[in-house]
Amino acid sequence: KEEVAAPVEVTESPASVLAGQLGLVGIGWSDDPDVMVENTETKKMYFLKKGQRIDGMIKIEAIFEDKVILTYDNGKEMELR
Repeated sequence: KEEVAAPVEVTESPASVLAGQLGLVGIGWSDDPDVMVENTETKKMYFLKKGQRIDGMIKIEAIFEDKVILTYDNGKEMELR
C-alpha cells in the first residue's frame, strides 16, 4: 500500500497578490523622480517616491527613466515597465 502525501496548499502572500495587480502608469523624471502606479483591479492610483510603500507592503526600491524596481516579502523583487 502506497502512502500519498497530503496536498500542500500554496497560498500567495497579500503582498504577492497586490504585486500582481500593479501597473506602471508613468514616471515623472527629475532630480527627485515620482512614479505613478495603478492597482488595475481597484483602479486606485499611487503617486510615490523612492522609499515609499504601496499599502504598507510593497516598497519603491528604485526609479529609473524607463522602469521601477519594487520589493516585497523580505526581498522578492519585481520590475514595472
